[in-house]
Amino acid sequence: MDAIDFKSKTILVVGAHPDDNDFGAGATVAKAAKQGAEVIYLLATTGQRGSSDESMTPEKLSRIRKKEQEEAASVLGVRQVHFLDYVDGELVPDIRLKEHVVKFIRRTRPDIVFTMDPSFFSFKDFGFVIILITGPSGRPRWMHAIRWPATFCPFPSTPGQG
Repeated sequence: MDAIDFKSKTILVVGAHPDDNDFGAGATVAKAAKQGAEVIYLLATTGQRGSSDESMTPEKLSRIRKKEQEEAASVLGVRQVHFLDYVDGELVPDIRLKEHVVKFIRRTRPDIVFTMDPSFFSFKDFGFVIILITGPSGRPRWMHAIRWPATFCPFPSTPGQG
């Protein structure tokens, strides 16, 4: 990736589950935060599934994963972590999910957006988040996005561009 000056930028990192953003873009997030960017995480689910502990309830696992995500994000310099609270494994790319994401983007007005690489569709939740951000073709629709591995595309400053 070319050298990018992240100073004074607002960066939104969008993922399906807690820890997706850290695995996919953690080093870049830490670099951006260190350079003075405001980094914000948006996660579609709370990660309430995936435990092999038979006594673990989805509610308890959700609380654990949220706390872990907030702590990890803090270490990387992320200023805000937001969860849309959808159920892990049950994301549907419907108008409701799109509305939540679009409203969040309009409210935070990021300069740069990171999301997952569209070639990484090993789990349907990943694919739905990718499609929401980049469009079915894997190319940005209503904004420019950075997909990890990252290439730089600035968020358009004028509504209607991109």
